[in-house]
Amino acid sequence: MIKNYQMLCEELNLTSEYTEKSLEVIKRWCYEHVSRDISFYGEPEEQYNHYLKFSKSYLEDFLPHTAQNPSISIPELDYLTLIQYASAHGYDRFITNTVSESKELWSLKNQYGMTPLHLSAGRGYVHTVRALLEKGANPEVENSTGQLPIYTTLLIPIDSSLDLVERKKAVYQLLKIKAPHSVFHQDKSGDSLLHLIAVNGLYEVYVEDEAELSPMLLQSNNYQVYPIHKAILNQHTKLIELWLDYDNVSSLSDAKGRVALHYAALYGTEEITKLVCGKTHDLDVRDAYNKTPLILAAEAGNLPAMKVLIEKGADPNLKDYEGYSVLHRAVLEGHVEMVQWLLQHTSVNTHDVTEDGDTPLSLSEKNEDIPEIKNLLLEKGGSNACCLK
Repeated sequence: MIKNYQMLCEELNLTSEYTEKSLEVIKRWCYEHVSRDISFYGEPEEQYNHYLKFSKSYLEDFLPHTAQNPSISIPELDYLTLIQYASAHGYDRFITNTVSESKELWSLKNQYGMTPLHLSAGRGYVHTVRALLEKGANPEVENSTGQLPIYTTLLIPIDSSLDLVERKKAVYQLLKIKAPHSVFHQDKSGDSLLHLIAVNGLYEVYVEDEAELSPMLLQSNNYQVYPIHKAILNQHTKLIELWLDYDNVSSLSDAKGRVALHYAALYGTEEITKLVCGKTHDLDVRDAYNKTPLILAAEAGNLPAMKVLIEKGADPNLKDYEGYSVLHRAVLEGHVEMVQWLLQHTSVNTHDVTEDGDTPLSLSEKNEDIPEIKNLLLEKGGSNACCLK
């Protein structure tokens, strides 16, 4: 049995110099003795160096501790137990070869409440997750935020490789089969799996389990945010188009009284805004602050959404609770191109007055860093006269 890195190099005749044969040898050894989950890509020489580093870390940093009690945290292993550390690093061979009469060992939490399943599922380690489940690891144990291991499969970093995404999907299916009711779980913030699917745009995951997941479209989190809102916020067009076909989804409102069209105005692309407009009966629907989607588009500087809303018939002269119209908001936020477009393509009232007595022109004079807006309003005949209350 190979007990350290030096012994590995001697027995396998490995050196720091890459050869095609040495890459195959170290790759096979890692697969057979350490992990079926870890693979390296890139140029062959680069792969070889990664496998050497990986095997050295296993033999020098991890293996010397394997005689210790598997239920205690080890400072040298980031204060994880042997099972937790092996799970976090994809050492599925160690998991498979470990014998324990205690089922609790396989679901022990670390200081952040993460079980071995959380740690391995979050990294897409299919073989490690399968080995843990075979040992009796519990897929229905929550972490400190109330999330089950299956949640971690739907947390997809922006720079994730396609390989990682596919592996996480495979782990998702493993955990769902083992714990079918986990798909209906909500964490401490009220987020369901569907909220995470919405954030990460996991269209294929949703479609595969649509019958089970679709009822959660009408389920909000603790902030009264629904999956459709998160899908629009993250601009996942395919999910948005699919979900808008469900009854009442377009009219679901969050804690601020904002429905899908408000979200499209704030965060949507031109295409998304068109989709939502097509499923919305009232283009001038108000939120809790009496703001229309058009006013929110002005606040956000979302000119593509604004153009769609105007084209579809939204009223540019409605006001919010402070008496601000779409033009007031565009001026206040300093959106030069938007102000110019509104003046050229709509019937906005340049003399309209807010509750505080401000006209668009008087607001522009408060923003000396953007003189272009004031000039545009003057060219249009804007007034800075105020109405005293």
